Amino acid sequence: MKAYRVVGRFRMGRSQQPFSKELAAPDEAGAREKLLSLLGSQHGTARRDIEIDGVVEIALGDVRDSAVRHLLEASS
Repeated sequence: MKAYRVVGRFRMGRSQQPFSKELAAPDEAGAREKLLSLLGSQHGTARRDIEIDGVVEIALGDVRDSAVRHLLEASS
């Protein structure tokens, strides 16, 4: 597993809500899929209303989310 930071925006009501989310995934496509799934379930947002601007792989030392860090350390 690797750590990824996904940046973009999604429609929330009538406005666009920016986001930056750190995820643990096997590859970039997995990180995109996980993000779409999470935002859809947490905010009731349709996939078509989520715009991903970028997906960047980040080093373990740069991970800020403690849950992601724990997952990565446990899988190592």
